[in-house]
Order: sequence, then C-alpha cells, then structure tokens
Amino acid sequence: MPNLDFFIEGNGPVVLFLHGWGQNKEMMYPLIKVLRNKYTCVAIDMPGFGNSEFNHSKDISEYARSIHDFLINKNIKVSYIIGHSFGGKVALEYHLLFGVKSIAFIASPLLKPKRSLKCYFSILLYKIKKRLKLNTNMGSEDYKNTSSEMKGFFIKVVNTHYNKIIKRLRIPVLLVYSKEDEKVSFANAKKINKKLLRSKLRVINGDHFAYLSNREIIGIEINDFFKEREKRVYYL
Repeated sequence: MPNLDFFIEGNGPVVLFLHGWGQNKEMMYPLIKVLRNKYTCVAIDMPGFGNSEFNHSKDISEYARSIHDFLINKNIKVSYIIGHSFGGKVALEYHLLFGVKSIAFIASPLLKPKRSLKCYFSILLYKIKKRLKLNTNMGSEDYKNTSSEMKGFFIKVVNTHYNKIIKRLRIPVLLVYSKEDEKVSFANAKKINKKLLRSKLRVINGDHFAYLSNREIIGIEINDFFKEREKRVYYL
C-alpha cells in the first residue's frame, strides 16, 4: 500500500477529490472551499504525484484499488467522487470496483477520441523513428514531464477508454465540460451524456482547468446534484 498525502475538511457525506495528471490535491482546494460546509471533503495526492509515492500500478484498476485500500485503512468510506481529467478515469474504476453514490466528472476523457490525420501521421512518424533508432522526442507535455518510472503507466492511462464499459454506469453522474477545452473534446462529453440515462451535462466556459475560474457555480451545481442523490432523486 502506498503512503499517500491527504487532507480532510468539512462535515457530512464523504466526497473524494481526485486531481488530474501532473497535478496535486491543492488543485482541488478551490472546489473544496465551496463544498466543505455540506460534505466531508477528502483530497489526496494520488500515487506518484505531489507528496505521494508511486505504487507501480500496472493499470488504472489496480491504481484505484490502492487508493481505496489506503482510505479504508484510514477508516474513510467514500460516498461521492469528484474527478478532474485523469482523476475521472480513476473515479470510474473506483466505482466499478467498490461502488459510490454518484460521480462528478470534470473534463474527463472517458471515451476514445476521434483521431485526426495529423495524429495518425505523428504516430506513424514516431514508429518509423523508433525503428530507425532516431531521436523520438515526441509526445504531449504531460508525457515529457512524467517521470521515467511512470511513463509506462501514463501510456496505459492514455490508451484506456470506456466506450463499452460506460453503459454499466447506473449511478447518476454530473458531467462538467467546456467547449473550449483543447485537451478533451466536448464531443466526448456529449457522447457520454447520450449513452447514460442518469447523467446531466453542465457546460462551462474556459480551458481544461475551467472549473477553477467557475468554482463557485460548479460547487453549487455539484452540491445540488449530490444533495438530490441523498434524497434518492435521479436525473432521468
């Protein structure tokens, strides 16, 4: 079990906050300040980020299990999850393994994106350079900034999609996405919303981290959405 750094604030049902790739628990604090009066907010540095050590997970499922085991060891039972970007994938795996009442996905790339011709060309060029043993200094900034011990896991994360599994999601989910997000296509959010009966799509303005500048309104939206779940009222 990895040694994870975390903090807890507030009172009420437990909400687990999962940050995006390359981020840390402090990135979720603006939302926590809005929700801590109604919920027990638990924010962690996920394995390999912030002050937490990497646990050498082979896939996201194993990664989510290690987080759950850590929280159970601390006597923390999660009711809700708010996951930003990569954190949304971890949230989905967490629910599939252990079950939660509801999830708020913020800019999470859950479905396989439609690749452009430019993307296919870049992949082909990378494979050619690798075979010729040339410099393959390609890839996203996230990949380049990832430690060598986590690069394999990063590739696994990027290539994990839930196009088939997403239909197994029976709990109410809130989708918070931006049309201007350059990292996660808004079409991804619309497809998820169409596939799920108990989902609500909330459109915000801004980039991949738009939830920070929209924290007040998003915090209220999440509060109301989770509150409905406490009453067992669903968005149909």
